Amino acid sequence: MNSFTPYIFILILSCLSTLSVKAQKLSDTLNLQQLEEIVITAQYTPELIKASVYPIKVIDQNEIRARGATNLRELLYHELNLQLEQKSVFGASPEVQGVARENVKILIDGVPVIGRLNGIIDLTQLPLDEIKQVEIIEGPSSVYYGTNALAGVINLITYKYQKESLTARIEGYYETIGQFNLNGKIGLRNKSKKDLLRLAVARNYFDGHALVDTMRLKEWESRDQYLGNLYYIHYFNKVELSNTTNFFNEELIHPGQPDAANTTTDTYYQTNRWKNDLTLKGQLANNKYLDLTFSYSDYLRYNNDYHVDLNNGESLLSDKASDHDTTHFDFWFFKGQYSKGDSSKFNFTLGYDLNAESTEGGRILNKKQSMQDYAFFASTRYRPAKTFIFQPGLRFTFNSIFSPFLAPAVNLKWDPGNNTQFRASWAQGYRAPSLKELYLDFHMSSGPFTYHILGNQELNVEHSNNFNLALSHQLKTNSNQTLNLNLSSFYNEINNMIALSDMVDFTRFYVNINRHKTYGGKAELRYIPIQTLSLSGGLSRIARYNHFTEDYAVPVFVATTNLNGSLSYCFPKQKASASIFYKYNGVRPGFIIDKSTGEIIETLRQPYQVMDASVTKTFRNNSFHLTMGAKNLLNVTNIETIGNQSGQAHGTELYLWGRSAFVRLQFRF
Repeated sequence: MNSFTPYIFILILSCLSTLSVKAQKLSDTLNLQQLEEIVITAQYTPELIKASVYPIKVIDQNEIRARGATNLRELLYHELNLQLEQKSVFGASPEVQGVARENVKILIDGVPVIGRLNGIIDLTQLPLDEIKQVEIIEGPSSVYYGTNALAGVINLITYKYQKESLTARIEGYYETIGQFNLNGKIGLRNKSKKDLLRLAVARNYFDGHALVDTMRLKEWESRDQYLGNLYYIHYFNKVELSNTTNFFNEELIHPGQPDAANTTTDTYYQTNRWKNDLTLKGQLANNKYLDLTFSYSDYLRYNNDYHVDLNNGESLLSDKASDHDTTHFDFWFFKGQYSKGDSSKFNFTLGYDLNAESTEGGRILNKKQSMQDYAFFASTRYRPAKTFIFQPGLRFTFNSIFSPFLAPAVNLKWDPGNNTQFRASWAQGYRAPSLKELYLDFHMSSGPFTYHILGNQELNVEHSNNFNLALSHQLKTNSNQTLNLNLSSFYNEINNMIALSDMVDFTRFYVNINRHKTYGGKAELRYIPIQTLSLSGGLSRIARYNHFTEDYAVPVFVATTNLNGSLSYCFPKQKASASIFYKYNGVRPGFIIDKSTGEIIETLRQPYQVMDASVTKTFRNNSFHLTMGAKNLLNVTNIETIGNQSGQAHGTELYLWGRSAFVRLQFRF
């Protein structure tokens, strides 16, 4: 792996581009040039991505399939300006533009996903079986989405439409690290085409994985997931009324280390997530649009410890109350948006957003706490000329715990030519402290000591300022060659960022200490020399600054450089295609506090590279769809962080489980 450099991948792309000379002779209907995507995230109305004032990244269903991604974590680890962190038991969480965890809002059809543990929405709990496309906005979207949208928004758009009166599908997936998935769906549409009913079910099983065979211990715990989705849609001309019910259940097993007597303790984690959405949306008249959503979400996670005697295989539920824990969230969500969107000089959107969240559990002060916020937002789009858009926006939020606060934003878009767009924005983001950060009451005994981690009801709201610049250019020649170039830069400054204090008398509190700053940019290029060949590549650089405790500050920025690339080639006569995806993650400098000396130590997370490859083929009039390939061809596992001066290891981060092969077969009838 050390001998393989990013330049080799660039050379491969260059060589493959020479295929264009011979492939120009192909006269076929299969075309890698996609129709321009329609986006809905943070829009007045469904909008062409080229017309949006936001630079939005779209990952469509074809790319999801080509990457072999089964959940959101697997889909995102090739993206620039986006890093993933993997924590045992808690799962995977994203970092966008150098800002992570609580500050990245995860949505499904515009509705927030709840159930953050340690600030994390586990991306492995978000499967992609029913996802049409994923839309990513980098930078604050607080005007539209409120708290937690400070770093960015990741919106999963489900596929709810069908033309046929009857559709059915069954799909199986196998991966050599012990992943077995099976899902199916059936959809019915009546003769009037005004009613659609669809049911989808799935089971995803992962047997767990150990990098070293220890018989029991696994860095990657086994997971068993069951999912169900029921959709009903009724169409009133250009308006639709829909009801969506989602159910998710997961069992995760964390095996313990056997002691001298060959006994151990295994912990079983159960997660149940249930969500019901009722929406009314569509075009009323004269380019007036309405979008109303009512949603209720329920999240339950509990863990139980079992004492296991490996000598006789006996397993008994622990009788200690401290060995069991339950966390419960429920969330009511009401959102309405009325918009006028057309080509006139003035357009606008007005909306409200009502949220009520409560949590209960043994580690919450007084066992139960709640928070509500009531927000109103407005935005206007002024077009003084056909090529220029000025769009200011404002969100005003009343919170049941904190003082009212404002979140303004200004977006500019200029089209100097039909194929060029320049975008600029300034936005203030905010994040209200979570219920855990306010009311956590956690006690852990270790030997003669008891450690306390406590919430803080005096916390302040986090605030940020974000600046973004972006330039996009599309070029299409007479020979149907296509070139897309995207350049962007950003700057984030977050004040009152919440972190844990230093430990005093075995106690830590959540406090407003961190001042976090990031800046950087990226350049992305996509080239389609012929209809059957697509090449893309990108480079990004993110610099971070962090004042991270009451007593310690590192007054310098530390930067990381990443690059990625992909190629796809179609074989029209064979109804097949092949794809390669690559990402290089550069050295990541950082700092830790040496608890023994109290000194700040500079660290370096080692660079690593990931590469996936896949082949897809359809059979029998597209009834069968086969995808097979290999993931993590360079066999990356854990990533080590070392001291810059000492060269000694200071930590190991879970990232991937090594090389694997997969196959997915879908049958439609």
